Amino acid sequence: MSNEENRISWNRFSEYYQSIKYISLNDIHYGPYAPGEKELKVLGDLKGLKCLELGCGGGQISIVLSKWGAEDVIGLDISEKQLEYAQALAKKENVDVTFIRGNMEDLSKFNDSSFDLVISVHAMSYVEDINKVISETSRILKANGNFVFCVLHPIQIVLWEALEEKSFDKIYPYFKTTRYKWD
Repeated sequence: MSNEENRISWNRFSEYYQSIKYISLNDIHYGPYAPGEKELKVLGDLKGLKCLELGCGGGQISIVLSKWGAEDVIGLDISEKQLEYAQALAKKENVDVTFIRGNMEDLSKFNDSSFDLVISVHAMSYVEDINKVISETSRILKANGNFVFCVLHPIQIVLWEALEEKSFDKIYPYFKTTRYKWD
């Protein structure tokens, strides 16, 4: 899926997605069925850090980063509708987060070595060029900065569909190289 198709899809899907998914505003989630940051303790102390969330969607993680003491939090997403939701949610939660529309493959709006933490949860699967994301993230991270990201394990889609259909008869090749498209 191209970045433009991705943007259009999320704009169409945003309201429904946010209405059916619960994403914590008190813990940083790493995905469905995964423990959160309170249990995993991946990020460490956030107080005073400058943080960027790539593919922030509805802004829940950015909001938690701000609540936990990050000094400057920016959420970046390709979808205007997701960002509208994020801005309203941040206002409701009374936190100061900057939300910007953009493509995580092009972080040229940010200076070199400007972030202590870049985080992306289940968003990098939607990009066209993962190498650009990693290269750009490396450029904008401070010398001792951290890049924390997670993506769905390929088997997760198989399990979701099997549970939905109450059947494990449908099996995909594990190393399938074609893109998964949803409508």
